[in-house]
Amino acid sequence: MAEKESPEENGQLVYEAVLYNNEELLRELLEANPGKVHYRDKHGRSALHIAAQNGVLAVVDLLIKAGADVNSMAGPSALCATPLHVAAVSGRLNVVRRLIDAGAELLATDLRDHCALELAQMANHFETACLLIDAIEMDREKTRLLHNDLIKASEEGDISAVVEALPNLCASNCDAVLNGATLDRKCALYLACLNGRKEVVEALLNIRGHMLIQPNTHDTVLHAAISSQEPAIVEMILKAFTHLVTTKNADGSTALHWASQCGNLAIVKLLLEFSYDEDVLTKIEDVSGRFTYHFVLDVNALDAQCRTALYLAVANSHYDVVKYLLEVELPSMNTARKCPFQVDVYCSGGKTPLMVAAANGNIPLVKLLLEHGADVNLPCGLTDADISSLDGARCVGSGALNEACRIGCVPLVQLLLQRGAVDHENVALATAFKYNQEALVRIFLLRLTFVDPDYRINKKGMDFGQMSINRHLLPSTVYPTSPCMLNWHNASLASISNDWLIAACLQVNQRMALAALTRIDLSKNKMKVLSGQLLQLSSLRSLNAANNEIAEIEMPSDGIQAPLLESLSLEYNELSFLPDDFFTSRMPVLCFLDVSHNKLSTLPDTLWMAPRLRELNLSNNKLSVLPAIGSSQLRPSSSLSGSDQPGSNHSETRTYHSTVSTDDSISIGGRIDDSNITVHELKRHNVWQRSVRLAQSDESDSENGSVTYFLQIKVAPSCLACCCPRLTRLNISHNQLTSLGPVECMPSRLRHLDASSNQLISAFERPVAVQLVCHAVSAQQSAILQMRHPSPTRNPRSRSKSAVRSQRSLSVARIGDTLHDTHIDACPHKQHIRLESLRSLYLANNRKLWNLSLKGCSLRDPLRNMVQAENYKTVDLIAYLKSVLEE
Repeated sequence: MAEKESPEENGQLVYEAVLYNNEELLRELLEANPGKVHYRDKHGRSALHIAAQNGVLAVVDLLIKAGADVNSMAGPSALCATPLHVAAVSGRLNVVRRLIDAGAELLATDLRDHCALELAQMANHFETACLLIDAIEMDREKTRLLHNDLIKASEEGDISAVVEALPNLCASNCDAVLNGATLDRKCALYLACLNGRKEVVEALLNIRGHMLIQPNTHDTVLHAAISSQEPAIVEMILKAFTHLVTTKNADGSTALHWASQCGNLAIVKLLLEFSYDEDVLTKIEDVSGRFTYHFVLDVNALDAQCRTALYLAVANSHYDVVKYLLEVELPSMNTARKCPFQVDVYCSGGKTPLMVAAANGNIPLVKLLLEHGADVNLPCGLTDADISSLDGARCVGSGALNEACRIGCVPLVQLLLQRGAVDHENVALATAFKYNQEALVRIFLLRLTFVDPDYRINKKGMDFGQMSINRHLLPSTVYPTSPCMLNWHNASLASISNDWLIAACLQVNQRMALAALTRIDLSKNKMKVLSGQLLQLSSLRSLNAANNEIAEIEMPSDGIQAPLLESLSLEYNELSFLPDDFFTSRMPVLCFLDVSHNKLSTLPDTLWMAPRLRELNLSNNKLSVLPAIGSSQLRPSSSLSGSDQPGSNHSETRTYHSTVSTDDSISIGGRIDDSNITVHELKRHNVWQRSVRLAQSDESDSENGSVTYFLQIKVAPSCLACCCPRLTRLNISHNQLTSLGPVECMPSRLRHLDASSNQLISAFERPVAVQLVCHAVSAQQSAILQMRHPSPTRNPRSRSKSAVRSQRSLSVARIGDTLHDTHIDACPHKQHIRLESLRSLYLANNRKLWNLSLKGCSLRDPLRNMVQAENYKTVDLIAYLKSVLEE
């Protein structure tokens, strides 16, 4: 008996039998050695590769029946071709059909990425190519029907149909059947989870090859399970695919985001309390660095819109979920507080959870968030649209309060105010106005009423209507007791309601409310008309209506009556005229008036009759001239020339002797009949001065003031010395002046003079007779004196201050100077020839002012010596001036 053949030899015999198409030998060999059908040559080709190339159908059938792999791939040297590739490139039509029937993969590719159809087409085997095309189409249709049946069974929960379809899966169609082959792929497991089909999910989990993440939305099967609201399905997916808990979808939402948004408390608990393996836990550090903990994911992670899981639960009003998230504890927290959820986290829309709860009007959620530390005063954040807006935006005000005002929820607004919400810059009030929330407007305005600690109520000026009873017989309970002030700045007010004023004052006083108003701030609003009732308040001391759109001042039927109004601010409005009553006894104590940045083109003739006006700002208007008192009101102190007054005697002089030279004398011309001026002989040990002229000084010296003109004035007003004798500060910069006029026309007590940014050619000029006419009115003066009352808080003047003031009131005349003839007829206010009290003189930005006379200035010679020096340095000049200033 021959020696027993080795397995390698047996496989070689099978291979050779196929190579030589010996069907009988092959059958015997396969019967004796059925496992040798898988033998491969040195190129990795099996016997079926050789049979497909030879095209002997009987041999192919024997090999297939013996269990040959119809999809076996040859080695790289043979381009990893399958038997179908070999048959197709060889044009073996029957063999191709048999391989297709045996389950050969129609779309498998070789090492050159060519499938059987492409190889047949490249080899010009038309019939073979058509056969492959038909086979591919039939296979696709079969797979499509199988996929549709499985999808339908998964959606409807037909477990029997699912179990029947699963055995039809093979390597070639498994992915297409389970997950679909088109762009809108429907995955059986995803749909089963989404529809809550627990049994189907359990059956599908036994099969591998499921697509876990949807290609379009990036939703995972865990997102779908959470959407089903079935905790059992969520638990099965968590056990099978734990890693999906950290996967985000296209919106950036993790499983925790999705569960919080859906609002199922059981699922949220399952995600946070699931027993995760240690290898999936990671150390999570808070963004602020305040705490760390170990968990599978960051519970404060943000989605694509920067929303946290807590935010989504609040936005969808899931109270139980929010409460659980705020109370859950993680043992791995390294702080005393074990809850890792942060309350005040902004989303991309600039809102926090508290603001969203307020926007939804959900009072229970607002209370819950406030109890767990939500900041009630956080402002709404700025979005990209706000930042790029032309109007701009500011991050101010309580965002929760603003949202509550937007929806008009009065109880919620009251709750937030009770919890400490502050309406910074009246942003919430503006929101209430914008959405016509009248009840909320009233609430906010009433909160802007305060007790005024600085002023008192004017009980003498109260109007009791038709009551004829003696005022002294009225009980004290009739009068208001607490002065109040209204801070309605930037409140978006378009008008002032009398009901608002009364209601606001009733917060402080229970009767005669309007009589208690002492200060009102209405600046930066939207008013177009200034209500006349504001100018009839008996106790009002200060009214600020700046930065509005006021074009008209409403005049009450009985005129303005503001007996105590001291300060009135109307700058940055659109006024074109001012009422005459502003400068009359109807506003007897008005000290400060600012009407800058308006559209004034004229001023009332009563401007110079203001009883107590100390500071007037007319800058940035359309004024080109200032009003002058009418010629009938002018009171010349004497005739303008000798021909005007026949009895005048200009030669009348007095001679005063100097203690230094008894022979020298000086003739001083002046009016000896003026009661306001007295001439005294003065002995002073000074070679340059031997006489002084004393002018009577009003004791109320403290009543100085300032005037500001930024207008289009071309000629300096000559009436200031008469109409504003106590003026100490004058700003006439930014005009069109070419000269400051005579010194005599400036108030003698002027301390600060700013004439910068003009067109000055010369500083001061010699006066002419018409400029020295007196503009003061005697009747006016007497009336003013009667209306002025001594200040109740006036302190007695100290001796040192009186001495200093007396020295500053001296008007010094230099040796060799005699008063010009025109000064003989000058009014009492224009007798000075120097500004003795002047401390600051600004003449910058006058390009045509080439020189300035420093005659009489003690700095003239030192400055000239420094400038004319060879090594002149600017720093030396500045240092010298600083030293003089310090002295």
